[in-house]
Amino acid sequence: MTESVPGRLGYLDGLRGLAAFWVISGHACILTGFYIPLVSSPNFAVDLFMLISGFLMYYQATLRSDREPFEAPSTWAYFWIRRFFRLSPVYYLALFFAIAFGLQLNEWRDAIASALPQTATPTARYTDQSWQNIVAHLTYFFGFSPTYSYRTALPDWSIGLEMQFYLFFPALFALGNRVGPIVAALAALGVSIGILLLFPAFTSSFEMPTLLPLKINLFLAGMMMAACLYSPRPWLYFAFGVALALLSLDGHHSYKGALIRMFCAIGVGSLAFYHKVSLPRFVFRGLDLTSRILSHRFFFWLGELSYSAYLIHLLIMLPVAAVLNHAGFTQSWLRFSLCLVIVSSITYAVSWIILRIVEEPGRALGRELIRHIKRLTERTPSVAT
Repeated sequence: MTESVPGRLGYLDGLRGLAAFWVISGHACILTGFYIPLVSSPNFAVDLFMLISGFLMYYQATLRSDREPFEAPSTWAYFWIRRFFRLSPVYYLALFFAIAFGLQLNEWRDAIASALPQTATPTARYTDQSWQNIVAHLTYFFGFSPTYSYRTALPDWSIGLEMQFYLFFPALFALGNRVGPIVAALAALGVSIGILLLFPAFTSSFEMPTLLPLKINLFLAGMMMAACLYSPRPWLYFAFGVALALLSLDGHHSYKGALIRMFCAIGVGSLAFYHKVSLPRFVFRGLDLTSRILSHRFFFWLGELSYSAYLIHLLIMLPVAAVLNHAGFTQSWLRFSLCLVIVSSITYAVSWIILRIVEEPGRALGRELIRHIKRLTERTPSVAT
């Protein structure tokens, strides 16, 4: 089954790129006082990121399972090294600017709040330059802490959440190989619900849902959609993935949120396995066209730039929105349009530079480190005869 699956799923680049642009557009709406249904809720774009992350981790782990079985401890180490060097170089760069210029960013944020009081956020998010906050973010411990989980100008609360998922993924994947992906997912969900029930005061004290049990269902839903590719019963995993996406563990219960998460899960799952099942011709053609569009070179680059763009866009948007909100533009749609054009242009240009000089070298360094470790561990001493 694995051999028939392409190594890279192009439509995921498009989905990642669109999710990042959704976040940028949503923040532009919020910081300029302009409302667009759905677009003004960038938290749903982050939910889509989590679905895609769960999908990719399961998909890539399955592709590598022959040469890197998760029953071997070394595979866990290789997985963590890859993920660390995939995220950390760009994140540490963005974190440096967020901390170093936090006081100035706070002034711009206060200027926005003076024009749009409903958008105000805690001052400490921008001004905390304590060593505790810095260490918490450098080590990714901040995701476990209600105090530091939302304490920089970056949208990095989701990065802490992502790192927690990476921490537990090898054990979850190995368990799935033994008892099946659905049973493993149910076990992870049960443990998460148990934590939420046993420690309600702690888990409800997070300003953003940075703790993994609060969002574990979305990562699991993405994993189930990837499992559709390898199962003779894809509809079973598809239905279970949709059911997981409908859950709301973070305390924010709404029919709107459940429906949006459901449609995101359906979209990811449908693009994954539509070619494996019998569908009406018009449905197949629609999904095939969508997959081809999202796999276009434009979306490939949008996806490649999505991580950097997601991380740095607020550092650029805060001064732009502050100026626009006090520049005499009375129409919110005009403020939004100018903000989105200016910020997107600068963000993606800077993201391309970061991709070339930071992100790609960081990935290469991680791969080289893994190759070095493999050479050391696979080297056997010569035996005298």
